[in-house]
Amino acid sequence: MNWIKRVVRNGLRRAFNRVLVPCIPSHYFPARLVRCLEYHRIDCVLDVGASTGQYAATLLAEGYRGRIISFEPTTSAYQELARRAEHHPRWQLAPRCALGAEIGELELHVARNQVSTSALEMTETHVSAAPDSAPYAVERVDLRRLDQIAPPLVQTAERLFLKIDVQGYEPEVLNGAEHILPQIRGLQVELSLVELYRGQTLFPEMLRRILSLGFDFWGVDTVFVDEQSGRTLQVDGLFFRRDE
Repeated sequence: MNWIKRVVRNGLRRAFNRVLVPCIPSHYFPARLVRCLEYHRIDCVLDVGASTGQYAATLLAEGYRGRIISFEPTTSAYQELARRAEHHPRWQLAPRCALGAEIGELELHVARNQVSTSALEMTETHVSAAPDSAPYAVERVDLRRLDQIAPPLVQTAERLFLKIDVQGYEPEVLNGAEHILPQIRGLQVELSLVELYRGQTLFPEMLRRILSLGFDFWGVDTVFVDEQSGRTLQVDGLFFRRDE
């Protein structure tokens, strides 16, 4: 059997530049995340920066049994998100809006790949590493605070988990979550190691801030790598309350 594995592995490498490796559940971040959510008895995930629903769909596929409330501001992504969530009774969409520290309107730079859309301008470092992420349009959207819009949606929830993936705008989302943060038992936050959006807060300062809010660092997942240099550009940090 070993020679069959070698033939398949070498064939994949030659044909698709891919390497076949064993799947170890404890090394697979989505499975590990769901295990953490179960361990901390999380019954509601706030999916901020949902894009077209990749994150929520992965949680459900990995066996997460609680509710998910997805937040997404851009029109095209929200339409696809609504289509994917339509037949999932535990997957709910919040009203379409961006989240930040203020109430008003926000201008978004819409990326071709959808997932890199941001309120901040993209740097050349980002575009060079992922050309399909280049912005192609600007969209004005409603801006709300999480602690304004979330309470009516989570009235029946007891243990909340907040995921933030908003391409450099994470500090503003935290600033607008001040009054609901005491109810948050865990966090997943995208952290940039280099400046991918102009003026964004980078990994060291974000880490210090999250730890200062009473969370411990539980894990990390690499989410964006420059394929030319091999340098890690972004990771997801996983955090849970220190008193847990």
